[in-house]
Amino acid sequence: LMRPRRVLVVLLAFAIVFNVFVWITDSPDETNLGLMGGTERTKSPFEKMVTELSDVKGRLLPFGLWRSDFEKRTIIVGDVHACFDELMTLLNRCEYSASRGDRLIFIGDLIGKGPKPRHVLQYGFQRNATCIVGNHDLLLIEWFVTTFPLRAHKLMDPTNPANSFYFREDGNYSPTRRLGSDYLHLARSLSDDEWRFFLSCRLYMILEDRFISHKNVPS
Repeated sequence: LMRPRRVLVVLLAFAIVFNVFVWITDSPDETNLGLMGGTERTKSPFEKMVTELSDVKGRLLPFGLWRSDFEKRTIIVGDVHACFDELMTLLNRCEYSASRGDRLIFIGDLIGKGPKPRHVLQYGFQRNATCIVGNHDLLLIEWFVTTFPLRAHKLMDPTNPANSFYFREDGNYSPTRRLGSDYLHLARSLSDDEWRFFLSCRLYMILEDRFISHKNVPS
C-alpha cells in the first residue's frame, strides 16, 4: 500500500497536469484582480480547486500533509477581544500547530467586547502563547494588582520585564477608570492560571528586526 503522503503527491501531480490542460482549452468564466498593475486575469481551474480544498482540507487530510514536519512559524494575532470562535477559525485557516513548534503571539486586547474572554485566556495559557498587554487587558491587571497584591505577586512571572510597571511602587498604579460590571465580573471569576497568563503579558517585544507592541508603550 502507498503511504498517504506519496498518494497525495501523485494526486496533486495529476491535478496540476489536468488543470493546466483545462486552463489552456477552457473558456474563461471567472476573473480576479491581478497582482500587477491592477489588470484582470482568469482564475485557473486548479486555483479554484485549491481554494475549495483549503476550506475542507482539515477534514480531508487529518495527517497534516499540507505542511512540512520541519516548518515552524510565528503567528501573530491582534485584538482578539474575547472572540474565541473567530480566533479558532483564524488559527485553523493558518494551520496553527503547537505540537509542530508554531509560536503564537497575541498583540493585546484579549478581552472586551466579545462573549468568551475566559476561553481565550485558557487557550493562551494552555498553548504557552506569548502575550503583549493591551489597554483592555491593562485595566484588569491594574485592578488585580491593586485589589489582591499578595496574590498577584505570587502568580506573577518573575522573568517578565513588565513587572516593574505592573508592580511599581509610586502609588500611581490604581485603575485609570472604574471597571464596568462586565469587567468586574470577569476579574472576580478568573482562575490562578488565567491570572498567571495575564501577568505574563509583556509591554512590547523585539522579534528579530521587528518591534511589536499593542499601540503605545506605557512609560
